[in-house]
Amino acid sequence: MSETNTTSKVEIPKVDKRDQIINDLLDRINRLEGTASKNKLKEYDNKNKKNEKIIYVKTLDNKILLESRTLSNIVEKDNELKEWIEDQELELTFLDKTIAKMQYIDFQRRYQLIKCVVVSETEMRDEEYIRQNGDRKFVLKVSDTTSKHFGTEFEIGLKFVN
Repeated sequence: MSETNTTSKVEIPKVDKRDQIINDLLDRINRLEGTASKNKLKEYDNKNKKNEKIIYVKTLDNKILLESRTLSNIVEKDNELKEWIEDQELELTFLDKTIAKMQYIDFQRRYQLIKCVVVSETEMRDEEYIRQNGDRKFVLKVSDTTSKHFGTEFEIGLKFVN
């Protein structure tokens, strides 16, 4: 029997000159940031960041509000009881197409705002749309990381943003 002497070759990865240049640049950046003033870096970042247009949208029970319509709006003072009587009811339309009716005072106490970034903005010419939603239509993306809607894009009229 003859024994075969097999030697395994270890492959040495070839380092491309571009990889070496990139690694050198990353090392240099890390050294510069490590020795730089944190306040100056923050100042530079704030000065050179993109100016994103931020809009806040109302939510109720974790649902994004797209429209609201007043169903009744009666506020009177009862002279006998010496107190104000209110009958203010809203119809709310949400992103998931559900509709809810609610008293205005309850809505004012319960709604929350979430932060959104404007993806696009369109000036509207349709008179009916303007009457119902305002003269601008926005496409928004939810940027509030605490919201379950984070990353969601949707359209909304100017009347319904804060």
